[in-house]
Amino acid sequence: MRKADTQTPRVALTEIQSAFVASEARYPLFRGAIRSGKTVAGAVRSIARRYQWPGTWQLIGGPSWDQLRDATLTTLLGLLHPRCVAEHNHVEHRITLDNGSGFVLRSLSDPDSLRGPEWHDIWIDEVAYCGEDAFQVALGRISRPGPDGFRHSLWATTTPRGMDFTRNVWGESGQGEYAVYHATIRDNARNLPAGLIESLERRYQGTPFFDQELLGRYTAFEGLVYPMFTGPRPAPCALEECVRVVAGVDWGGITPTALILVGERASGRAHVYAELARPGLGLAEVGQQLAAWSARRKLDLVACDGSEPVAIATLRAAGFPAVAADKSRETGIRLVQERLGGEPPGLTVDSECRALVGEFGEYVWSERRIGATMVRSDTPVDHHADCLDALRYAVMALGQARPLERVALPSGRLVLAYGRARPGTPAARPSERRLPGYMGGR
Repeated sequence: MRKADTQTPRVALTEIQSAFVASEARYPLFRGAIRSGKTVAGAVRSIARRYQWPGTWQLIGGPSWDQLRDATLTTLLGLLHPRCVAEHNHVEHRITLDNGSGFVLRSLSDPDSLRGPEWHDIWIDEVAYCGEDAFQVALGRISRPGPDGFRHSLWATTTPRGMDFTRNVWGESGQGEYAVYHATIRDNARNLPAGLIESLERRYQGTPFFDQELLGRYTAFEGLVYPMFTGPRPAPCALEECVRVVAGVDWGGITPTALILVGERASGRAHVYAELARPGLGLAEVGQQLAAWSARRKLDLVACDGSEPVAIATLRAAGFPAVAADKSRETGIRLVQERLGGEPPGLTVDSECRALVGEFGEYVWSERRIGATMVRSDTPVDHHADCLDALRYAVMALGQARPLERVALPSGRLVLAYGRARPGTPAARPSERRLPGYMGGR
């Protein structure tokens, strides 16, 4: 077998994929529907450029390591001939090719992790889910000196997310060096199993996600559950100054596990200070995040999806005030709506909470047919709402949270104990039980 044969990925590219791979634009975007072949196009362009320019190195980024491992890396390795891989370092997630070029894979959940190293090229898969901060930092990292004639490039592949930031950067059809290649699911029909497209069309038909998921279009969703949300705002005060701090936890699996941190001021206004949302997030990682938040300010309550009682019990044993959340969807949505309303709003969201902000723009009421008329129901479409579920648990918990107070025991010893419930909430008896992990003292 000739070496040239091993360097060329054996895959039948569509016309749109081929144009994207060969694009001479510095910042091309492949915007496509699910299963439109966008990740394949990104991987083929990556391999082609690494062999066109021996000895050059490329960063491959995505919204989470799980997404990179399960989709991006799997696609890349499936296209690379085994003889092309000189070394695959599974610890550092680095692939060295037989011509001295290579790839390094990194999660972009923390954009600051990009600072420092320089790269010849960067590919961001599912860029709409990474956020604009990660994209802007990445732009400044394609600066590693290359061979004569080399021109740095950053390309991205994604399915749109509502009216996400890529529309402002690339526009609908591209602008200058920011070229756009758009594909629907049917543009990749020849590479998909028989019947898959029809099955997905039946699933999404009549929903507001048809255009986004199957046509790859930007979508200004109608019937938003939270139309009063106007975008992120800076924190009004430090977390440590809040009189109540709660966390909401929505367990995932294939879908992300989501954690939301909410602090409430004496005025009753609240702010979402932080989030963590990632598929495959383990209980140990959840505990580590809660511990990190607790180090800033002790959590008054951790309201968890009650579907995992063992996980809740484990968190309680570790010293966290974890309880099964009140999951009354209708009541919870109403409370969040009431807090979001007004000016200034009674609930604000930090700009660092990119996943939560994105979900606000996609969370819509479902519709049902009555005769020939589609009528909006009182149930939301359950689509990418993990952070919003966690937020709902946290907001419901604010009414139940009891502050930690120093209580004098008969012996005179001072310990931390749960204080009284907030006015208007179910009565709570002060407890003299020492909280796990608290050493007490005068």
